[in-house]
Amino acid sequence: MIDNNQQPRSPSSLVSIDGGKVKFIRESKGLTQLYISTFLGVTTDTVSRWENRKYPKVKWENVEKLAEALEVDVAEIMDYPEEEQEKFDAQIEYPAPSKPANPRKRLIAIVAAVFIVLLAGAVIVNLSHKEVVSITATRFLPKHIPAGKAFPVVIRVESNTEQPFSFILEEKLPENFQVQTGIPEIASIDTKNNMVKWISNSQQSPFYLAYLAYLVQAAPESKAAGEVSFIGQIKADNAPRFERNVSGDSVTEVSDFHWADANTDGVIDDEEILMVYSSVEVLTSLGVDMDRIREIWSSRGYTWNPEKNDYQVVE
Repeated sequence: MIDNNQQPRSPSSLVSIDGGKVKFIRESKGLTQLYISTFLGVTTDTVSRWENRKYPKVKWENVEKLAEALEVDVAEIMDYPEEEQEKFDAQIEYPAPSKPANPRKRLIAIVAAVFIVLLAGAVIVNLSHKEVVSITATRFLPKHIPAGKAFPVVIRVESNTEQPFSFILEEKLPENFQVQTGIPEIASIDTKNNMVKWISNSQQSPFYLAYLAYLVQAAPESKAAGEVSFIGQIKADNAPRFERNVSGDSVTEVSDFHWADANTDGVIDDEEILMVYSSVEVLTSLGVDMDRIREIWSSRGYTWNPEKNDYQVVE
Protein backbone atom coordinates (compact mmCIF):
# COMPACT_ATOMS: atom_id res chain seq x y z
CA MET A 1 0.00 0.00 0.00
CA ILE A 2 1.30 3.42 -0.97
CA ASP A 3 1.67 6.25 1.51
CA ASN A 4 -0.54 8.60 -0.47
CA ASN A 5 0.33 11.62 1.67
CA GLN A 6 3.81 11.61 0.14
CA GLN A 7 2.62 11.64 -3.49
CA PRO A 8 2.01 14.88 -5.40
CA ARG A 9 -1.63 15.33 -6.36
CA SER A 10 -3.68 17.79 -8.34
CA PRO A 11 -7.24 18.50 -7.07
CA SER A 12 -8.80 16.87 -10.16
CA SER A 13 -6.63 13.73 -10.23
CA LEU A 14 -8.57 10.50 -9.69
CA VAL A 15 -7.56 8.05 -6.96
CA SER A 16 -8.98 4.88 -5.44
CA ILE A 17 -10.55 4.75 -1.97
CA ASP A 18 -11.63 1.77 0.12
CA GLY A 19 -15.42 2.17 0.31
CA GLY A 20 -15.72 -0.48 2.99
CA LYS A 21 -13.32 1.41 5.26
CA VAL A 22 -15.15 4.66 4.62
CA LYS A 23 -18.48 3.10 5.62
CA PHE A 24 -16.99 1.41 8.70
CA ILE A 25 -15.34 4.63 9.96
CA ARG A 26 -18.48 6.68 9.26
CA GLU A 27 -20.78 4.30 11.12
CA SER A 28 -18.35 3.80 14.03
CA LYS A 29 -18.34 7.58 14.57
CA GLY A 30 -22.14 7.80 14.35
CA LEU A 31 -22.05 9.93 11.20
CA THR A 32 -24.78 9.80 8.57
CA GLN A 33 -24.42 9.86 4.79
CA LEU A 34 -26.36 13.14 4.91
CA TYR A 35 -23.67 14.64 7.18
CA ILE A 36 -20.86 13.52 4.83
CA SER A 37 -22.66 14.68 1.68
CA THR A 38 -23.43 18.10 3.18
CA PHE A 39 -19.83 18.52 4.38
CA LEU A 40 -18.45 17.73 0.89
CA GLY A 41 -21.20 19.39 -1.13
CA VAL A 42 -22.23 16.19 -2.93
CA THR A 43 -25.39 14.05 -2.91
CA THR A 44 -26.06 11.19 -0.50
CA ASP A 45 -26.30 8.94 -3.57
CA THR A 46 -22.69 9.81 -4.42
CA VAL A 47 -21.53 8.91 -0.90
CA SER A 48 -23.44 5.62 -1.13
CA ARG A 49 -21.81 4.81 -4.47
CA TRP A 50 -18.37 5.53 -2.99
CA GLU A 51 -19.02 3.17 -0.10
CA ASN A 52 -20.31 0.44 -2.41
CA ARG A 53 -17.44 0.89 -4.92
CA LYS A 54 -19.77 1.90 -7.74
CA TYR A 55 -17.53 4.93 -8.25
CA PRO A 56 -14.07 3.28 -8.13
CA LYS A 57 -12.22 6.56 -8.72
CA VAL A 58 -12.71 9.76 -6.70
CA LYS A 59 -11.26 13.24 -7.20
CA TRP A 60 -8.33 13.94 -4.90
CA GLU A 61 -9.96 17.14 -3.56
CA ASN A 62 -13.02 15.11 -2.51
CA VAL A 63 -10.80 12.47 -0.88
CA GLU A 64 -9.15 15.16 1.26
CA LYS A 65 -12.54 16.60 2.27
CA LEU A 66 -13.86 13.08 2.97
CA ALA A 67 -10.94 12.36 5.33
CA GLU A 68 -11.57 15.69 7.07
CA ALA A 69 -15.27 14.90 7.53
CA LEU A 70 -14.39 11.47 8.97
CA GLU A 71 -11.64 13.05 11.13
CA VAL A 72 -8.98 10.59 9.92
CA ASP A 73 -5.78 10.73 7.88
CA VAL A 74 -6.18 10.38 4.12
CA ALA A 75 -4.07 7.21 4.16
CA GLU A 76 -6.70 5.44 6.29
CA ILE A 77 -9.31 5.50 3.50
CA MET A 78 -7.07 5.04 0.44
CA ASP A 79 -6.95 1.85 -1.62
CA TYR A 80 -4.00 1.83 -4.04
CA PRO A 81 -3.10 -1.63 -5.43
CA GLU A 82 0.61 -2.34 -5.77
CA GLU A 83 0.24 -3.20 -9.45
CA GLU A 84 -0.76 0.42 -10.11
CA GLN A 85 2.37 1.85 -8.49
CA GLU A 86 4.40 1.85 -11.69
CA LYS A 87 1.56 3.49 -13.61
CA PHE A 88 1.21 6.17 -10.93
CA ASP A 89 4.93 6.92 -10.89
CA ALA A 90 4.85 7.37 -14.66
CA GLN A 91 2.31 10.18 -14.26
CA ILE A 92 4.62 12.23 -12.06
CA GLU A 93 6.52 14.92 -13.94
CA TYR A 94 9.91 15.74 -12.47
CA PRO A 95 11.58 19.08 -13.34
CA ALA A 96 14.53 19.05 -15.70
CA PRO A 97 17.97 20.04 -14.31
CA SER A 98 18.21 23.80 -14.09
CA LYS A 99 20.74 25.78 -16.10
CA PRO A 100 22.70 28.81 -14.82
CA ALA A 101 20.72 31.97 -15.56
CA ASN A 102 22.37 34.73 -17.57
CA PRO A 103 22.80 38.18 -15.87
CA ARG A 104 19.91 39.78 -17.77
CA LYS A 105 17.43 37.06 -16.75
CA ARG A 106 18.71 37.26 -13.20
CA LEU A 107 18.03 41.04 -13.11
CA ILE A 108 14.50 40.49 -14.46
CA ALA A 109 13.90 37.88 -11.79
CA ILE A 110 15.05 40.25 -9.02
CA VAL A 111 12.79 43.04 -10.28
CA ALA A 112 9.85 40.62 -10.47
CA ALA A 113 10.52 39.42 -6.92
CA VAL A 114 10.56 42.99 -5.59
CA PHE A 115 7.28 43.73 -7.37
CA ILE A 116 5.64 40.62 -5.88
CA VAL A 117 6.78 41.62 -2.37
CA LEU A 118 5.34 45.14 -2.78
CA LEU A 119 2.09 43.75 -4.16
CA ALA A 120 1.78 41.30 -1.28
CA GLY A 121 2.32 44.14 1.19
CA ALA A 122 -0.47 46.15 -0.43
CA VAL A 123 -2.83 43.17 -0.23
CA ILE A 124 -2.05 42.66 3.46
CA VAL A 125 -2.71 46.34 4.23
CA ASN A 126 -5.99 46.16 2.32
CA LEU A 127 -7.12 43.02 4.14
CA SER A 128 -6.27 44.55 7.51
CA HIS A 129 -8.93 47.19 6.92
CA LYS A 130 -11.63 44.66 6.01
CA GLU A 131 -14.30 43.62 8.48
CA VAL A 132 -13.32 40.74 10.74
CA VAL A 133 -16.00 38.07 10.50
CA SER A 134 -17.23 36.89 13.90
CA ILE A 135 -19.59 33.96 14.52
CA THR A 136 -20.98 33.15 17.94
CA ALA A 137 -23.25 30.46 19.37
CA THR A 138 -25.27 31.08 22.53
CA ARG A 139 -27.18 28.39 24.45
CA PHE A 140 -30.48 29.00 26.28
CA LEU A 141 -31.05 26.32 28.90
CA PRO A 142 -33.80 26.11 31.57
CA LYS A 143 -32.54 26.84 35.10
CA HIS A 144 -33.81 23.45 36.20
CA ILE A 145 -35.10 20.36 34.43
CA PRO A 146 -37.34 17.44 35.43
CA ALA A 147 -35.97 13.90 35.42
CA GLY A 148 -37.70 11.65 32.92
CA LYS A 149 -39.50 14.55 31.17
CA ALA A 150 -38.36 16.26 27.97
CA PHE A 151 -37.13 19.86 28.09
CA PRO A 152 -35.98 22.24 25.31
CA VAL A 153 -32.48 23.58 24.62
CA VAL A 154 -32.21 26.48 22.14
CA ILE A 155 -28.95 27.68 20.53
CA ARG A 156 -28.71 30.98 18.67
CA VAL A 157 -25.97 31.29 16.02
CA GLU A 158 -25.10 34.86 14.99
CA SER A 159 -22.66 36.53 12.61
CA ASN A 160 -21.64 40.14 12.10
CA THR A 161 -21.84 39.67 8.32
CA GLU A 162 -24.81 39.33 6.01
CA GLN A 163 -22.95 36.77 3.89
CA PRO A 164 -23.97 33.07 4.14
CA PHE A 165 -21.63 30.93 6.24
CA SER A 166 -21.19 27.21 6.83
CA PHE A 167 -20.73 25.75 10.28
CA ILE A 168 -20.72 22.56 12.31
CA LEU A 169 -22.20 22.73 15.79
CA GLU A 170 -21.77 19.91 18.29
CA GLU A 171 -23.31 19.45 21.72
CA LYS A 172 -22.06 17.03 24.36
CA LEU A 173 -24.85 16.01 26.71
CA PRO A 174 -24.38 15.04 30.38
CA GLU A 175 -24.26 11.37 31.31
CA ASN A 176 -27.62 9.53 31.15
CA PHE A 177 -29.16 12.22 28.94
CA GLN A 178 -30.55 11.53 25.47
CA VAL A 179 -31.94 13.62 22.61
CA GLN A 180 -35.55 13.09 21.59
CA THR A 181 -35.67 15.34 18.51
CA GLY A 182 -33.96 18.39 17.01
CA ILE A 183 -34.41 21.21 14.48
CA PRO A 184 -32.98 21.49 11.96
CA GLU A 185 -32.57 17.75 11.55
CA ILE A 186 -29.61 16.46 13.57
CA ALA A 187 -26.89 15.24 11.20
CA SER A 188 -25.12 12.88 13.62
CA ILE A 189 -25.84 11.25 16.98
CA ASP A 190 -22.84 9.62 18.68
CA THR A 191 -24.39 7.54 21.47
CA LYS A 192 -20.97 6.32 22.68
CA ASN A 193 -19.74 9.84 23.45
CA ASN A 194 -23.24 11.31 24.01
CA MET A 195 -22.63 13.86 21.23
CA VAL A 196 -25.02 15.37 18.68
CA LYS A 197 -23.94 17.35 15.61
CA TRP A 198 -25.50 19.70 13.08
CA ILE A 199 -23.98 20.88 9.82
CA SER A 200 -25.62 23.82 8.11
CA ASN A 201 -25.15 26.62 5.60
CA SER A 202 -26.84 29.60 7.25
CA GLN A 203 -28.54 32.11 4.98
CA GLN A 204 -29.57 34.42 7.83
CA SER A 205 -28.43 35.75 11.18
CA PRO A 206 -29.48 34.96 13.82
CA PHE A 207 -29.98 31.27 13.04
CA TYR A 208 -31.65 28.99 15.61
CA LEU A 209 -31.02 25.34 16.43
CA ALA A 210 -32.94 23.51 19.14
CA TYR A 211 -33.45 20.05 20.59
CA LEU A 212 -35.52 18.20 23.16
CA ALA A 213 -33.51 16.23 25.70
CA TYR A 214 -34.39 14.16 28.73
CA LEU A 215 -32.76 12.38 31.64
CA VAL A 216 -33.17 8.65 31.11
CA GLN A 217 -33.39 7.64 34.77
CA ALA A 218 -36.68 7.90 36.68
CA ALA A 219 -37.61 11.12 38.47
CA PRO A 220 -35.82 11.47 41.83
CA GLU A 221 -37.74 11.53 45.12
CA SER A 222 -35.99 14.69 46.27
CA LYS A 223 -36.51 18.01 44.53
CA ALA A 224 -32.77 18.69 44.18
CA ALA A 225 -30.73 16.04 42.41
CA GLY A 226 -27.61 17.98 41.60
CA GLU A 227 -26.28 20.07 38.74
CA VAL A 228 -25.42 18.87 35.24
CA SER A 229 -23.36 20.60 32.53
CA PHE A 230 -23.78 20.93 28.77
CA ILE A 231 -20.73 21.56 26.56
CA GLY A 232 -20.83 22.71 22.94
CA GLN A 233 -18.56 23.93 20.17
CA ILE A 234 -19.09 25.65 16.83
CA LYS A 235 -16.70 25.20 13.91
CA ALA A 236 -17.04 27.67 11.07
CA ASP A 237 -15.34 28.08 7.71
CA ASN A 238 -15.26 31.84 7.34
CA ALA A 239 -11.65 32.84 6.54
CA PRO A 240 -9.90 31.97 8.69
CA ARG A 241 -11.57 28.81 9.95
CA PHE A 242 -12.06 28.83 13.70
CA GLU A 243 -13.48 26.85 16.58
CA ARG A 244 -15.30 28.46 19.47
CA ASN A 245 -17.13 27.13 22.53
CA VAL A 246 -20.88 27.65 22.80
CA SER A 247 -21.49 30.44 25.31
CA GLY A 248 -24.56 31.25 27.40
CA ASP A 249 -26.23 28.80 29.79
CA SER A 250 -24.24 25.63 30.46
CA VAL A 251 -25.37 24.38 33.89
CA THR A 252 -28.85 23.35 35.05
CA GLU A 253 -30.25 21.54 38.06
CA VAL A 254 -32.31 18.36 38.00
CA SER A 255 -35.46 18.83 40.08
CA ASP A 256 -39.19 18.07 40.20
CA PHE A 257 -40.22 21.55 39.06
CA HIS A 258 -41.49 22.20 35.53
CA TRP A 259 -38.75 23.66 33.30
CA ALA A 260 -40.98 26.71 32.51
CA ASP A 261 -41.36 27.53 36.23
CA ALA A 262 -38.17 29.61 36.40
CA ASN A 263 -38.45 30.67 40.07
CA THR A 264 -39.55 27.20 41.28
CA ASP A 265 -42.63 28.44 43.16
CA GLY A 266 -44.99 25.78 41.78
CA VAL A 267 -46.71 28.27 39.45
CA ILE A 268 -46.14 29.34 35.85
CA ASP A 269 -46.90 33.06 36.03
CA ASP A 270 -47.42 35.68 33.30
CA GLU A 271 -43.76 36.65 33.07
CA GLU A 272 -42.68 33.03 32.81
CA ILE A 273 -45.15 32.09 30.09
CA LEU A 274 -44.17 35.21 28.13
CA MET A 275 -40.56 34.00 28.27
CA VAL A 276 -41.73 30.66 26.86
CA TYR A 277 -43.68 32.40 24.10
CA SER A 278 -40.60 34.36 23.03
CA SER A 279 -39.49 31.09 21.39
CA VAL A 280 -42.94 29.61 20.75
CA GLU A 281 -42.27 28.95 17.04
CA VAL A 282 -39.15 26.94 17.79
CA LEU A 283 -40.78 25.11 20.72
CA THR A 284 -43.86 24.20 18.68
CA SER A 285 -41.65 22.82 15.91
CA LEU A 286 -39.88 20.68 18.50
CA GLY A 287 -43.19 19.23 19.69
CA VAL A 288 -43.27 20.89 23.12
CA ASP A 289 -46.67 20.40 24.81
CA MET A 290 -47.73 24.06 24.79
CA ASP A 291 -51.31 23.15 25.77
CA ARG A 292 -50.00 21.65 29.02
CA ILE A 293 -48.00 24.79 29.80
CA ARG A 294 -51.06 26.99 29.17
CA GLU A 295 -53.15 24.70 31.38
CA ILE A 296 -50.70 25.09 34.28
CA TRP A 297 -50.47 28.86 33.68
CA SER A 298 -54.27 29.28 33.83
CA SER A 299 -54.55 27.20 37.02
CA ARG A 300 -53.47 27.82 40.63
CA GLY A 301 -50.30 25.85 40.04
CA TYR A 302 -49.03 22.29 39.87
CA THR A 303 -47.39 19.53 41.90
CA TRP A 304 -45.22 16.59 40.93
CA ASN A 305 -46.94 13.18 40.95
CA PRO A 306 -44.20 10.52 41.33
CA GLU A 307 -46.66 7.66 40.75
CA LYS A 308 -47.67 8.96 37.32
CA ASN A 309 -44.24 10.50 36.68
CA ASP A 310 -46.03 13.68 35.61
CA TYR A 311 -47.31 17.05 36.84
CA GLN A 312 -50.65 17.36 38.62
CA VAL A 313 -52.54 20.60 37.92
CA VAL A 314 -53.94 22.35 40.99
CA GLU A 315 -57.47 23.59 40.18
